[in-house]
Amino acid sequence: MVNLLKMTVFDIMGKEVAILKNRMMAPGQYKIAWHGIDNFGKSVSSAPYFLVMKYGQKTKVQKLIFLK
Repeated sequence: MVNLLKMTVFDIMGKEVAILKNRMMAPGQYKIAWHGIDNFGKSVSSAPYFLVMKYGQKTKVQKLIFLK
């Protein structure tokens, strides 16, 4: 079953920083890397961030620490 996968990075204030994926994907294991670049192509600062993953009806939040 193919569902929409949306992976978004937010800063500590809840502002959207980067959209990593926003497309239809089948269940499985995937590797997705975020290199600290925002939606405008600029490097972000070292700080905690949150990754919100939505797949179908499921949502998961993961805390990230980005260090330069």
